[in-house]
Amino acid sequence: MATRLFVCAVILGWTLPTAATQEPKTANDFYKRGLAWIEKGEFDKAIKDLDEAVRLNPKLAEAFASRSGLWAEKGEFDKAIKDSDSAIRLDPKLADAFISRGLARLGKREFEKAINDLDQAIRLNSKDSRSFYNRGVAWTEMGKYDKAIKDYDETLRLDPKFADALHNRGSAWANKGEFNNAIKDFDELIRLHPKDAGAYYVRGLAWKAKGDNEKAAKDYAEAKRLRAFCEKLSNPVLTCPDVQMTLRGFEPRSQP
Repeated sequence: MATRLFVCAVILGWTLPTAATQEPKTANDFYKRGLAWIEKGEFDKAIKDLDEAVRLNPKLAEAFASRSGLWAEKGEFDKAIKDSDSAIRLDPKLADAFISRGLARLGKREFEKAINDLDQAIRLNSKDSRSFYNRGVAWTEMGKYDKAIKDYDETLRLDPKFADALHNRGSAWANKGEFNNAIKDFDELIRLHPKDAGAYYVRGLAWKAKGDNEKAAKDYAEAKRLRAFCEKLSNPVLTCPDVQMTLRGFEPRSQP
């Protein structure tokens, strides 16, 4: 099980407008349409519009930060860091730029640098659940589960329906051998997302670790059924987010 990261449009957290009905003319127009493309999952089109936004206005920090998140989503971490650096140079108080750079550094497995960026994002905006969540991912990857759980706790205090935080906290509890707490988190995750095949599978691992083979087998069977069901859908990832997940043990799991 891998730790889920949280990147791109959701990470950056801006309100995404409906795509403009007329052709954009200004930097802000291209920026807004770029965000609309992000909302639709059209990342290449979004990058093209954000390229034009920063060409027209090289001081538009938000466009650099948004493009940084897209580069991170595409695994272009060095490009993501370069754009975040530009955004921070233009606006040192733009928390989203620190989040984007932290994500890129997570992708490069530069965990201490990622934590430094996310610390700064939290200093700038302590009410943003994404910063605590992604710092929790860094702590998880470093094997510092108590610190990770604390950050996931804060994530869920700020956003009780943050499903990936439930997943990662459950994983952290399992890595600590606290399987009852892990099962509790996966129970809640399944309540929120009853078609999350990975949640059933990992809860099954927890039941197995507790010696309850019957409940483990039941969860494994449900995970298998959901994965088979999802693979028949026209857009399985939207309906069953873990259909493409590689199922392993109690290890960190990344989403984009």
